Amino acid sequence: MSGVNWSRTTLTRGLIRCDLCGRRADTVHFVTDGEYPQGDGLEARVEAIFACPAHDAGGYTADLDSWLDGSSGFAEHVADKTWGPSALAAVNGRFDELLRNAAETDRAPG
Repeated sequence: MSGVNWSRTTLTRGLIRCDLCGRRADTVHFVTDGEYPQGDGLEARVEAIFACPAHDAGGYTADLDSWLDGSSGFAEHVADKTWGPSALAAVNGRFDELLRNAAETDRAPG
């Protein structure tokens, strides 16, 4: 760990880019081996992939704006799936990664 206090960095929509092309993402896809998520609890192998309007990463798709503002109840809906705990851990891990990268970029000499 670099000693960066990334918890003070704010997650903005501009930080969330399409994993397939780098453009601004508008959806998060939960997949297992590129397909609809499978498995139980935290043992499920669910990956969170961000995608833009031009790309469909497959799996179970959620609108990113609705996910982030919490108004749609998507997080609670996903949590109720058998693979939900793994999906929530995956997307939260991705958000943490984005925040760490942003904090490190802000601290980079330049």
